Order: sequence, then C-alpha cells, then structure tokens
Amino acid sequence: MRKTLSRLLHWLGAMGCPVVLLSATLPGHISGQLVRSYLDGAGHPRSATAHLDCRPPYPGWLYAAASDASLIRIAPAAAEAHADRYRRRADIRLHPVHHPSCTDPEDTPARETRLERITKEIAPVARSGGCAAVYCATMADAQTTYAHLRDGLDWPDGGPGEQLILLHARLPGHRREALTRRVRTALSSTGERPERLVVVTTSLLDMSLDIDVDVMVSDLAPLHTLLQRLGRLWRFDHIVRPDWLSCDRPRLIVLNPADHRGHSLLPPAWRPLDSPFLPLATAAYLARRPEHPLTLPDDVQQLVEAVHGDADALARTDAALYRSHTLHRARTRTEEHHSALHLVPPWHDTLSLSDLHRQNLHPREAATRLGAMPRRLLPVYRTPDGRLTLDAAGTQPLPEHRKPTTAQIRTILQHTLPVPAAWVAGRARDHHVPASWRSHALLADLVLLPQDAGDPTRPVRFGRHRLHLDDALGLVHTED
Repeated sequence: MRKTLSRLLHWLGAMGCPVVLLSATLPGHISGQLVRSYLDGAGHPRSATAHLDCRPPYPGWLYAAASDASLIRIAPAAAEAHADRYRRRADIRLHPVHHPSCTDPEDTPARETRLERITKEIAPVARSGGCAAVYCATMADAQTTYAHLRDGLDWPDGGPGEQLILLHARLPGHRREALTRRVRTALSSTGERPERLVVVTTSLLDMSLDIDVDVMVSDLAPLHTLLQRLGRLWRFDHIVRPDWLSCDRPRLIVLNPADHRGHSLLPPAWRPLDSPFLPLATAAYLARRPEHPLTLPDDVQQLVEAVHGDADALARTDAALYRSHTLHRARTRTEEHHSALHLVPPWHDTLSLSDLHRQNLHPREAATRLGAMPRRLLPVYRTPDGRLTLDAAGTQPLPEHRKPTTAQIRTILQHTLPVPAAWVAGRARDHHVPASWRSHALLADLVLLPQDAGDPTRPVRFGRHRLHLDDALGLVHTED
C-alpha cells in the first residue's frame, strides 16, 4: 500500500495537484519518502532532494513546494504552544492473558484468561455506568467477547439491552451503518452521552476518529494502532468521568496473549492480519518500558520509531523476536517487489495512455489486504413456498425473475457483507444469483447465503465451511 501511495503522490505532483497528507503515527523515514515521491513527480528527482530533511515535525506540519522543492516547517514556538495546549498524561498497561487458542501443559497453574481480564475491566461500567470500548483482534474474538459480556455481567434491568453493542465488518451493510452512526453520535463531543454504553468492536471502529470513551481494553496490536486508539480515551475535556474511576488519567489496557512461561504467543487466527513481528515487537517494547505514564503528544514519535522505524535494536534483545524481525523484513521486501511489478509507471516513463493499463494484474491479486480476498455475501431466507426474501418474515421478496430496479439494487447491496473468498469457494447452484442479475456489474458476483426461514440458525454449508447470520452476532463461521 505504501508503494501504491507513493506512486499516487508522484502523479499528483506531476499534475500540479495540492495534497494534504495526514498521519499521526508514521515513522520519519516513511513520511520523508512520501514527500520525496510528490516532489519527484513535480520535477525534482530524488537525487536532487536526497540532502533535504523531508520529515515533518511531530506535532506540527511541513509544507513542500512543488515549484522549487523548498520546505517550510511550523515555527518551533507555534509547535510548542500547540503541544502545550493538548499535552496530557496517559498509561498503557500490558497484561499477559491466556487466549483459548493456547493449550497449557496439564501441571501448569491456572492463569488469568482473556475474557476474565475483559470482564474485570468492564464490570464496573455495567454496574455503575460509563462508556467503554473493547477492541478485538478478530471478528470471532469480538463475537465471543460480546456473548460473554452479555451473559456474564450483572446488567441493570436484567440484561444489557441497547447498552451493549457489537460492531464489526461482517454485519449486513444497513445494520453496520446504523450501529456505526449510533456509536459516533453517542460518543461524540456534542452528542447526548448515554449513562452506560459498551462497544465491542474490531479495527472497524478505528475509522471513528472523534469519539471519547472512559474505559478502553484492546487486544495486542501494532504500537501505532494502540496509539491511535489511545487518542479516543478521555479525548474531550468537558466530559464528566464516572465517580468510580480511581485513576486520574486515561489508561489503555492491552491484552497480551502469552504462553504459560509468559512469552507472547499470537493465536493462529491473528497471524494473517499483519506481520507477526509488529505486535510481538510492541509487546516486547511495552514490557521493557518503565511504568511511568506517557506524555502526549511528546512521546508519540519516539514510540513509533522504536517499533515501526529502525527496530533492529529492539529485535536483537530476544532471539525469537530477531527471527521474527528477519521474516518481517523479507516479507516487506516481497510485498514491495509485488507492488512494484503492478504499479502504473512514473509519468516520465509513460508514453501513452495504454501504458497505464498494461499491467498483468488480475483482480484477485489487487486485494486491499494481502491474504484476505473478499467476496460479497448476500444472506437471504427461503420461505416454505420456495421464495427467496431478505428477511425471515418474508416481507422483502427478491426480484428473482426480472431485472431489479435501482431502488431494489440499492436495498440488496445494503444487505451484503464481505467474506474471505475461501469461505464460499465450495458454493453450489443454490448459492448463485438469479439469472436476471448476472448482467449487472454490482450483482453478478454476489454469493447467496440461502437460510431456512423456519430455522435461520441452521448453518449453510460451503464445502468445509458453515455459515449463518445471527441476529445479534452477525455472520457466524465454523469450519470442519
């Protein structure tokens, strides 16, 4: 993605298009590379800008002029005044926990489990009020966590009701959008803050920048992700915190999956999400870091550089971490090479428009996330008379024998959700869309999930994968 972004900036520079590039958690060498890509496109080759320090200050800004490659930085006094205005103290606490994917030897003493630690942190919110977010590494972890908090905590009125929300990507689009809008409104600076709200989510909520919670628990993630999440903790000064909170500053609880010896051990389902080195290096860095609080924004760039910049010194502190770092660098070089093969050429190597689409790139290789080839799944229900509908009650029949109208297409797409292509590779004839849809670009590639309207909890089989849409949990996946 970074190579693609660099080439985009190159072309924007060539076209004389002003660009605002925003990030709070980029290592200096990467931000410098992106600035140089823009200047290269604007006619200032890298050999001419190699001596320039293109890294923007943090916090602050850097202006790179396309006309002459001159650089202007925020005045030091202004940068310090900005930091003073937003300076605050915060804690990141790393807690080793037992993830259910890890099996301990029989004679190992019992350890605190992941769900036990989450329950301990969230129970006061359920009992006495407040707003909390629980970030889970995978959607399966989010579903398990939601069910545990729903059934295992003492909620007022006998149940959580609308005070507990599960938000992840494998909800039908219309439900996901409604829940996201509700969270953003309730936790915004101007919204009517609820007395009690717990949001169990995945990285999907990372897109909601301007929200504020009192309590935050997160599965282990790369350090730049944890810092982004920390920015949503006690974000607004005017919010009155719950009386039961004993701490005087925000505290992010990070759950580190570990084996019985205390060594970080990523669950198998987490490993395809990102390079394993990044969360492992984050855990190693936080474990070695003194327990004094962070100072924001002053410490952010130093933290980012330690893990996402030149992490060789950190990697050499542990043999296993160093091996992971070696694999990480090899994987990065492979991904960069793969990206370079398929990028459109620079403007000075483009002789005609045909050069821009002559790359040997198949759509299945153009994944936004390596290893996660998505397909769009449409959950539907088969009524006793054989009709297909969008709801179990049968009030929204599908247009099976005629071309859908624009309004119907919009409704159909709002009920779809993304799944890995491997989950639906074993589809049969019942999973194909109606013939009248196959000429429409947005509908032709959909995969149907035909559930029994009388028993919607019965899974639908796709080879060794079984799927069904649960009203509370969203899409539930099991595998033989």
